[in-house]
Amino acid sequence: MKVNVKHKLISIFKIFIPFYFIFCFLSCFSILILPWWPTYELFIIPKYVLLFGPRWWLLLAVSLLLVFYYFLSFHQKCWLPFFILISLNYLGLNFTSLVYPTDSTSNDFTIITVNVGDGGRKSKLAIILKYYKPDVILLQEAHQIKMDELFDATWQKECVASLCIASKHSFENVSHLSREIFNGLGSFVAFYKLKYNHSIINLANVHMETPRRFLQQYSQGKSFLALASSIDENRELEAILINSWAVKHSNTIVAGDFNMPVNENLYQMNFSHLNNALSIGGLGLNYTKYVKRKNRALYGVGIDHILFTDEFELTYSKVLESAGSDHLPVMAKLKIK
Repeated sequence: MKVNVKHKLISIFKIFIPFYFIFCFLSCFSILILPWWPTYELFIIPKYVLLFGPRWWLLLAVSLLLVFYYFLSFHQKCWLPFFILISLNYLGLNFTSLVYPTDSTSNDFTIITVNVGDGGRKSKLAIILKYYKPDVILLQEAHQIKMDELFDATWQKECVASLCIASKHSFENVSHLSREIFNGLGSFVAFYKLKYNHSIINLANVHMETPRRFLQQYSQGKSFLALASSIDENRELEAILINSWAVKHSNTIVAGDFNMPVNENLYQMNFSHLNNALSIGGLGLNYTKYVKRKNRALYGVGIDHILFTDEFELTYSKVLESAGSDHLPVMAKLKIK
């Protein structure tokens, strides 16, 4: 009797495994082409689900193949290491800093960016300023932050709508771009020229459109196709305008809340020519925003970045401890070559 049950289970596994392997193959292929994802309207929804949903599901799905390793064919076993690598890459694991030289010095240009919109606390920001001693800090959604209370007279500071900057070095506001161009509210980027030693640094503080409204409606089962298309068009326009400024300048740093991971097609089309501090030197997952339920993190995604042109050399980068908001600060130390 036991022998018959065993044979039946083996027969079921032999039928099930090929279909499950095809599912894993198609899943990994979909993740692999995310940076080149089609821009057609019908592809927008699955793109956002793959980019901003939990990322551990793929590693879990691929790991089940290890459980059924005995039943895999030779060719399926050969594919398995590639599936695992794709899963880890999709998860966001980064080990580049293990081999990247970190010769950070006190003379480095230190920049910190953080979205403080949801509960950012003055006390925690003050600790970050005291410990890391940035040359410049960029804030997004700084509605409730009182700049004069947080930064003393040694800082030059300014806010454009909810985009704020504080700097130990003098700067001038060159311009900013408002969401009024697509019937939105606030500004999504502010541009500055900052004097650092004998150089001019072109700096952009960004807070791009979020897909959160679509994701919330999607999770509630509401009509969302038109909204998803509108949000994607707005995000594409913002990325194009910021990129058109970046390519015209040297000594450029673009930092802030991009609301897009590095493997999104919009990021690859507009910002892949710039160096990403966390992609180069950040160790681990580098998530800057977590989706939480009952104060418990369910999953995370890296959507806050510090990008820079080749005139700079990165010496150190890190996702910092919480400043009290729903985003984690990002820090980078740079040298002008």
